[in-house]
Amino acid sequence: MVRKLLEGAQDLGSYVDDVLRHTKDWKSHLQMLRDFFERVRRANLCLRPSNCEIGFDTVDFLGHTIQKDYIGPQAENVGKILNAERPKTNMDCRSLLGMVNFYRRYITNCAQIIAPTTDLTRSRAAEIVKWGDSQEWAFNEIKYLLSSEPILKLPDLTVLHAYDSLWN
Repeated sequence: MVRKLLEGAQDLGSYVDDVLRHTKDWKSHLQMLRDFFERVRRANLCLRPSNCEIGFDTVDFLGHTIQKDYIGPQAENVGKILNAERPKTNMDCRSLLGMVNFYRRYITNCAQIIAPTTDLTRSRAAEIVKWGDSQEWAFNEIKYLLSSEPILKLPDLTVLHAYDSLWN
C-alpha cells in the first residue's frame, strides 16, 4: 500500500510502512511534505503524530544516520565494530563479518578487504581460527574505513546542471 501511495513521487522512499526523505534545504523539504500529505489525504489514510519525525537535521533509521548531505552508519553500531575483540573462533568471525556486511555499501572493495577473514569461515575451516597478519590488516582496515569521514555524500546537482548547459 505504501509503495502504491508513493508511486510517481520524487525523492520519497519507504521501508515497510515507514516513509523517508531527506532534502538539502527547508524549501524543498516543505514542497516534498506538501506532496506527501496530499497523497495521504487522497488515499484517506491517517498518520500518527507520535510516529512522525519532521524537520529534523539528523535521523537514525534502520542502523543508518541520515543528515542534510550525509548518509552513514549509525555511530552506535560502528562503535560495536570498533570495540569488537579479535575473533578467536569460526563463529566469532561470522559474527564480525555479519556486522561488517551490514555496512558494506560504505566500504569500497569490502569483499576484497575482508576476504582473509571470510576464508576463516569456510566449511572445512578449523573451529579455532589461526589469526594472521592478513586478517589483522583487514580487521584494522575495516575499522579505519568505517570511522573515516565522509561515508556517503549526496551528489552536488549544481555540477550536473552546469554540464547540462554545455550540452544544450
